[in-house]
Amino acid sequence: MFILIAILLIYTSFKHHQKYKFRVSAEEMHAELVSSSHQIAPETAKKALQSDEYIFIDLSNPRAYERYHIEGSVNVPFEMVLDDQYKPFFRDDRKKVLISETGIRAEEIWTLLTQYGYGNLYVLEGGKAFWKNHVANGDIFRKSGTYEDEKPKYDFKKLTGKSDTARKEAEK
Repeated sequence: MFILIAILLIYTSFKHHQKYKFRVSAEEMHAELVSSSHQIAPETAKKALQSDEYIFIDLSNPRAYERYHIEGSVNVPFEMVLDDQYKPFFRDDRKKVLISETGIRAEEIWTLLTQYGYGNLYVLEGGKAFWKNHVANGDIFRKSGTYEDEKPKYDFKKLTGKSDTARKEAEK
């Protein structure tokens, strides 16, 4: 009985292995990851939402997708990406932007799908968290801080009773 189960498990894993074969070498994957050319900036993605050239794929679970998603995105749960029902989304000729909460899961799925030979895949930089906090609020192009913002918020002399020159001498 034990031997029969072991043979069945080996056969099943072999059959699954034949269904999904890596089509991209490790060297090609490394070069792609280092170049980061697969990432799409949020401001570019915002413009792409109005285009028919893109499909936005949210990798959240259905409950998280209901709570918050980018308008126009399609929900394909992370753990179901390789299911046959979702293959049409990934075989589509349009550019696919993968979205996760912070972008990490989207990077993982991008890596997996790229290795399996799917193309036109991109990852939204910063994920939904960045999008929600900056892009959706129109705050993506905030002006940088001023010198006053960067100055220390305390006075060293009041804190220690010594001048700033004394502090510098003590550090030598």
